[in-house]
Amino acid sequence: MTNPLAWLVALALASWLLRQKVWCVSLGAICFGLLLLAMTPPVAYGLTRLWEAEYTEPQPCQKTRPDIIVLLPAGVRKPPGSRSFETLTHKSLLRLEHALELAASNGDVPILVSGTQQETAVFRRVSQMWGRESVLVDLAGSANTLQAAQAAAQHPQTQDAVVWLVTSALHMRRSRASFSHHGVEVCPVGVDVTENWRGMLPDYRSVGRLDHLLHEVVGLAYYQLRFWLD
Repeated sequence: MTNPLAWLVALALASWLLRQKVWCVSLGAICFGLLLLAMTPPVAYGLTRLWEAEYTEPQPCQKTRPDIIVLLPAGVRKPPGSRSFETLTHKSLLRLEHALELAASNGDVPILVSGTQQETAVFRRVSQMWGRESVLVDLAGSANTLQAAQAAAQHPQTQDAVVWLVTSALHMRRSRASFSHHGVEVCPVGVDVTENWRGMLPDYRSVGRLDHLLHEVVGLAYYQLRFWLD
């Protein structure tokens, strides 16, 4: 739904179907041009950095030692040609590495790992390779951000605790809103900050970056509507 290339195709098709209506073609051309502009690296990366700017630097709340760290995964993947072995995505690996570093520097506080059973299993396997599996605590039944927030609110180790939340800076707005809605105030720790853009013409990186940004914007709007309807 948020893929910008899909929107380009849809606009082109709509303009062709409505080509006898001049105003429709003109409007379609304007939207087409704006969307194409949004897919250029300066715009796509610039908008993304604005969205995540609040969480790219250490927060004042990080001066208080955490009682527990909540880690949100970013999926697992199978290497090409493999049928059984799975590994963490790049984003998941960055989040896990940062969470483990935070746990170690704060007296080995536990890390509450959300995600599917498959994701938590891979997290444990990687952490075991680093000799750090003992600090992980599984947060069962949390296949997405909203479910993770709900499960964390019901977990005994988050009750009256200082909770640090580790996820990508891009994902933090939606994550923090979800935890706050379920009564868990978190200290945000944003990782995987968007890098500087390269080039001026649209490429697969800027298209992907815009797709991820739109996913977060639409997702946050949906969550806010859902919270309002609850």
